[in-house]
Amino acid sequence: MNFTVKHFFKYYLVIFFTGIWISCDVKKSDIDPSEEFSRIYDHPDMNIAFYPVDFEQTPDGGFLILAVYTDTALSTFPLIYLLKTGRAGEKIWETWVDRTYSSAVPSLLPSGSNYFFVCMDSVNQETRVLQVNTGSGEVSEFSAVELLYPLYTIKDSGGEILVLNFDRERRISILSQYSEAFLEKWSLEFGIIDDVGDQIVNHLARTGRQFPFFIGEVGTTDISHYYVNCFYNNTMTLLFADATEGNHTGTLYTYQDDAAISSTVSIDGDRFALSRYYLEDNYVNPSVALDPGSIQSVTDFTDFSLPELEHNAQVRCLHATLNEKDVVVYASQTRTNQLALYFYSASESTLQSVKFYNEKYPVSLAAFDLTREGGLAMLVQTYVIGRFPRINLVKLSPEDLEY
Repeated sequence: MNFTVKHFFKYYLVIFFTGIWISCDVKKSDIDPSEEFSRIYDHPDMNIAFYPVDFEQTPDGGFLILAVYTDTALSTFPLIYLLKTGRAGEKIWETWVDRTYSSAVPSLLPSGSNYFFVCMDSVNQETRVLQVNTGSGEVSEFSAVELLYPLYTIKDSGGEILVLNFDRERRISILSQYSEAFLEKWSLEFGIIDDVGDQIVNHLARTGRQFPFFIGEVGTTDISHYYVNCFYNNTMTLLFADATEGNHTGTLYTYQDDAAISSTVSIDGDRFALSRYYLEDNYVNPSVALDPGSIQSVTDFTDFSLPELEHNAQVRCLHATLNEKDVVVYASQTRTNQLALYFYSASESTLQSVKFYNEKYPVSLAAFDLTREGGLAMLVQTYVIGRFPRINLVKLSPEDLEY
């Protein structure tokens, strides 16, 4: 299914002394279909449910999409599906990865013209690294790591690989750094007091709450620290680690069980943008000072409520230059089945624009990123005719993002 993005309404918020002016605009129709589209990848098997995981725009201008899926087979964890598209989102090839592997996690890791991703061995839940040939769609095992339950991974700006794991027996979260050849450099453990094993298994099995695990880096020229969002002590907690030695240096605490940081991005120096949820409500702060070497709490700063968002919404944020503007962008979904984009000035931390993309059926954001053309793309789970979970890729042109 392919829909042009003509129902993408712009809401411009311009503050004049004590008043707010809001305007709406509908996009024109004369646009290259490869610049802007919303494409749903349907499947005739009604028993299959797709859960998008991550995506990357490939050098040819198309996209590589990583997803997992469940079917009627007796498999505890979801299996893995890959899709390669052309520039306009059309399907080029698809690969149903061998059932030996399951529960792929973010993120896709570029390696030359190909990509890696991390998943589990379906039998023993150990970590496996698979390589994808973007030309043919062939998938092969690249490395095997004995650590259990992988939850998230990134490739940093220096080429090092960071992987977050969970050890159920020892009740610890583990952050490890690897070389591009997946040789371990250091490993850092975070103890967990509560028994969260069932919650993490349900997260990976896509049968329970989806927790906002993520990893990021701090530093503009040289990486000084990493941050990781994972279980620690009694709660989901944002933790900082020294990038060179892998020592735990700082902590940002949240509240008890029903709270967590949902996204974070480093802006410059000690300034970060983040979002969080607490008792199902969602909050953002486009500029907060966090010391990677200190213990802090979310009660130390003031943030802003977004009551229109879905309870405990999936939120992603990034720091980018869009249409020559230095911005922090948040992406999420609303209670009324809309995808939402919030644009803040990175220098002044003021809200510049809010845009809503109207969806007919329930949506859940999986990932979003800049495109090579200077726009944004969002990977979304949607429900065809309100019933069947499918993959939806939305691409927005720079023109769509003007305000």
